[in-house]
Amino acid sequence: MQFFSTREIAFLIWGAISLFWVFINPKIRPSAINVIRSFFARPILLSFAVIISYVIIIIFILKNLGLFENSQLKDTFIWTISVAAASLVNINSISNDKNYFKDAIIKNLIALIGIEFILSYYTFNLIFELLIIPIAVLIGGMQAIAETDNKYSLIKTNFNRVVVVFGLVAFFHAIYKLITGFDEFISSGALKSIYYPVLLTFLYFPFIFFVSLYIEYQHSFRRIKFSLRNTSLLRYTKIKALLDFNFRKKQLKRWSNSLGHFTLETKEDVIASFQRIKNAIKSEKKANQITLISSDGWNPYIAKDFLKDNGLISGYYSPCSDDEWYSCTPYLKLGDEFNSNNLAYYTDGKRKTAKILKLVLNVNNPDEAEDDIELFLFTTENLYTKALKHDFPDQYKRAILTEHNLQESLEDNIVVSFIKNKWQSINGGYEYKFIIENTVT
Repeated sequence: MQFFSTREIAFLIWGAISLFWVFINPKIRPSAINVIRSFFARPILLSFAVIISYVIIIIFILKNLGLFENSQLKDTFIWTISVAAASLVNINSISNDKNYFKDAIIKNLIALIGIEFILSYYTFNLIFELLIIPIAVLIGGMQAIAETDNKYSLIKTNFNRVVVVFGLVAFFHAIYKLITGFDEFISSGALKSIYYPVLLTFLYFPFIFFVSLYIEYQHSFRRIKFSLRNTSLLRYTKIKALLDFNFRKKQLKRWSNSLGHFTLETKEDVIASFQRIKNAIKSEKKANQITLISSDGWNPYIAKDFLKDNGLISGYYSPCSDDEWYSCTPYLKLGDEFNSNNLAYYTDGKRKTAKILKLVLNVNNPDEAEDDIELFLFTTENLYTKALKHDFPDQYKRAILTEHNLQESLEDNIVVSFIKNKWQSINGGYEYKFIIENTVT
């Protein structure tokens, strides 16, 4: 097996040509130089130094275990600049993705099957590889442009077909080579190149976890620094956070996000802020023991997810004061424009019961409101049905469609309201609110 495959050689040749063109082009050269300079910024160099140091430690351990050979240096280099570096660049999105490690395991198990490796191992001759790379780049670029507008949907479909054909040709070529040269495949050490990048990735997980944990602590400590002017109390809060949350990144983030609702002036206030998060987590674990609907209100941990299937995903049900709790969804944009209309869902109440369920449609662009009002009506029906276990009355539909404010008291201390509020805006914007409230105090 040669050190570089024809595909890798083709990439290197085209990469060198591209760099040469960039640096002889007077219009692009200054921007390219700035990019290179930014790469040598101290934080970036430090990040790469940390990555390389960790990879060297991994190699040292694997070599002592007999799992690393010098022939795998190329695979190590490629893995470092692709998987390892890319993971660190995207560390913020990884920190916010609760399924990152599970998804990464699945992806690497797929890689363990060897599909990607086989496609890379069994390549075409160099001339064909040199031809196919610019064609693939051109198709990929045009495909990306086609995805920017629905009017290109037919072109996008045709490009997708071309990509599928290219993939199938490469795949069946690899399968043919594997079947006709299986003995060579086994004896060439290719199997090591299948499991080795996967092994590196699994060993890299702890590093990514601790880096993302460190970043989360940095963000949290920066946030409390603006809230606490007392140096000794700030130091106490940091130490207390480290001792209480340690590796529980999700709880740390939840605590730091809740600080805007409380004043921390004493150690007792700090301890109480931690306790509130612990109480919230305990309540969530006991959520299934609370009935959905009671005389006092709704189970908040179920009620906040009433509209999950409508794309309205609520955050945690959390305290905003000593006896008031709430949950809300991010604004669900109903268009692609900056001032698109949006939809949001709010749950307010006490620790064990939700008292108010509120759906809000913000109409920033009245000219685009017709379909969005229909969506609001559909979502309102869904909320009413799930909250009260009854069919949605026709008079509520008429009130929404005719923009007629309504308030009606039902049995079991339930009040249902529909309100339209006009804004003092140039374009005549307004909001719709549909509220279901349990009035028991």
